[in-house]
Amino acid sequence: MTVRCGLRRSDRSGIAVLFCFLAGLLAVSCQTLPAVRPPISEPELRFEPPQAADGGLVRLELLLPPNEKPALVRGRLGKTEFAFYPARNPREQSVHFEALVAVPFGTQPGKFEVPVEVLREGKVALSLRAVIPVVAGGYASETLTVDPRHVKPDPVAQKRIREESADIGWVYRNSEPTMFWSGSFDFPITSPLTSPFGTKRVYNGAMQSFHTGLDLRAAVGTPVQAPAAGRVVMARDLYLTGRTIILDHGFGLFTVYAHLSQFKVKRGESVARGELLGLSGATGRASGPHLHWGAVVHRTKFNPMDLTRLVR
Repeated sequence: MTVRCGLRRSDRSGIAVLFCFLAGLLAVSCQTLPAVRPPISEPELRFEPPQAADGGLVRLELLLPPNEKPALVRGRLGKTEFAFYPARNPREQSVHFEALVAVPFGTQPGKFEVPVEVLREGKVALSLRAVIPVVAGGYASETLTVDPRHVKPDPVAQKRIREESADIGWVYRNSEPTMFWSGSFDFPITSPLTSPFGTKRVYNGAMQSFHTGLDLRAAVGTPVQAPAAGRVVMARDLYLTGRTIILDHGFGLFTVYAHLSQFKVKRGESVARGELLGLSGATGRASGPHLHWGAVVHRTKFNPMDLTRLVR
């Protein structure tokens, strides 16, 4: 007995086309799946990007054979020591550590060295060194007009600025050795960039500084959100940057939100990715309403744009 399918030729052709389409999708998806790499036999120290501009962020990766379990991995940036944090890479069958470092603004093109040590039982068991090629950032300059008192502050204001700088320095020296964030960093607002990192600042005709962050266009009252999880370590009205929030993301990484009109969080609070921090404004030394977004790692200021490119 022969059993025939009750489909017309046109129906069978359509099913065949659909089957081929689905098979093609499956083949493409299988090809794009990341291959799991075999375990390494020797330690590897990698970095990304392959070269960095002065003021740029670098992500270091240390891979160790699966049987090596160090108690601590540390690096050195100038005179500053920092710890690596344990990380997970599903493509690597290895013990995996990461760290973020920044090339200081103004570093001349050449080689930037970061020594790394692996410690076991309190003793250095392994020493490595990342040698990062550095290129010139090629930063421009811009002229701004602001309230004269923010360009040439009086003695009382100068004392306040020194005290506030000391407090900020203390914050940057006391990051928690905890990885608060997970995954990538977002922008705190979705808005056009009005002034990039590294721009030389000429205030009222006088060269004052370089731009230590990004300026994003924002009318007064624009909601500012945390780009990643962290802890509020400062929410304070400062002379130069106005109402300012600093988040500690752990392991020496901080982000800064300046010239706000209102705070929506308090010092000591933990915030999640996307949580409301405050509202944008024009407080402090500002030529108009905007958000200044800054980033610091191991007391070195760097381009916050790199957080959205390198951290994942």
